[in-house]
Amino acid sequence: MSIDALQTKTEASDTQLGERAQKTRAKLFQAAQDILSNEGYNALNTNAVAKRAGVTPPTFYRHFPDKFALLWELSAKLLANRDAVIMDRELAEITTKNAFVEETRRILERTLAATVNFQAGVTLLHLLRALPELQEIRLSSHRTMADYLVAEAFGGLKSEERSKLVLRARLAIEIGYATIELLVEDGTQDEATILSRAAHAIAELYDDVLHLT
Repeated sequence: MSIDALQTKTEASDTQLGERAQKTRAKLFQAAQDILSNEGYNALNTNAVAKRAGVTPPTFYRHFPDKFALLWELSAKLLANRDAVIMDRELAEITTKNAFVEETRRILERTLAATVNFQAGVTLLHLLRALPELQEIRLSSHRTMADYLVAEAFGGLKSEERSKLVLRARLAIEIGYATIELLVEDGTQDEATILSRAAHAIAELYDDVLHLT
């Protein structure tokens, strides 16, 4: 299931739920985030989440079949926050390479903030790579953002130029998110330097297509 499909399904499910059920789901999400933040992934299980949320295990299973389903939806929320950073920018209006580099640096900086400021976001970022059950949602998010860059951010380009962007957009997304992972995993790195160099590397991918001056 893609991240867009999951979000649509989740929103529809929340709409159909009564107020009490929505509050219960919110408690379960919060309990899982508290456990991940304070105790780590090894402490996360359905009974622990239910106990922290103040509900019974059967109540947990009425909302999620297992802990991975809960982690999937939490990951979807994190990835949606990160993806929104890119979708809020107007890359199509940039005409100079320096401006492109600076805007890319800002996007990386805000994506980093969106990850760190999301409770248990750093732990979820690690789990998205470590757990096979979450691999598809991570890859789906990357594909969605690459498609967005081609279709929306650079939609004004001629069709032959846009076709060249598909691989470049995917590489840009991978470089960007790898940069975020480096910064959250290794706090000794010079954040400003890493973000700047990553932004320049991403800009180089588009040199022969965007023809920035």
